[in-house]
Amino acid sequence: MTKSTTNSKSFIIHKDSLSVLKKLKDDQAGKLFKAIACYQENKILPDDELISIIFEPFLNQFTRDEEKYKITCERRREAGSIGGKQRVANASKCKQDLANLADSDSKNKNDSKNDSDSKNKNLKNKNIFKNPTLQEIIDYCNQKKFTTNPAKFFEYYEAGDWKDQKGNKVKNWKQKLITWENKSQSANNLPQNQTEIDQNASILNKIANDTLFKKMYRENEENGVVLAISGEAFSKATSLSSEMREAIKNKARELLQVKEIKLKS
Repeated sequence: MTKSTTNSKSFIIHKDSLSVLKKLKDDQAGKLFKAIACYQENKILPDDELISIIFEPFLNQFTRDEEKYKITCERRREAGSIGGKQRVANASKCKQDLANLADSDSKNKNDSKNDSDSKNKNLKNKNIFKNPTLQEIIDYCNQKKFTTNPAKFFEYYEAGDWKDQKGNKVKNWKQKLITWENKSQSANNLPQNQTEIDQNASILNKIANDTLFKKMYRENEENGVVLAISGEAFSKATSLSSEMREAIKNKARELLQVKEIKLKS
């Protein structure tokens, strides 16, 4: 027996080589496959003369395949050597990139945290309300040329611990002062929609069964509305029954959605 060596873990049998099986008896075909197996496992060639002759085409094919396999392995080793060096270089570059990225992320996080802390601190300081002094209110009214009485505004909110009607703490006293001024300005002016006011007055006149009310307008007080009455009708309005006066006030509250109603001639 002759022995050869190879490191291949598989082999190929071509279909056209199997045509010889048609000419062999079953025991001969079995010997042939055993010879193939013996060669592939141990590289031992068959001793039987007939099987050796039949095996020769298979041996030639196996030899060619083994040579191709060796060439392929050699090329892979060469490529692997080059690729290995490149992989080492790439790995080194990747580690450096990751290190740079980590440093950058850390710096950005610190910068972001510092910016966020600074913004939160500024926002917190900005949202802290400080009760204004009377002089600050006077100075602001003079700056804006308001007609509002600064002392009246100061006393109103100071007595309420600087809370609005809903009980919420005032956040911006200047904004409240502007609102107060706007209402003060409208106290001596007719509302913009005079037609609507006249209609509302007509509704109240129907309840009173008389022409008593001329117009309705807001005073500078929050949620306050005045029912203007003609001079000659004032005595009639004051002589109405308490039930009638209450009905008129309730209707006025409903029309303008306010809490306080006052009668003025």
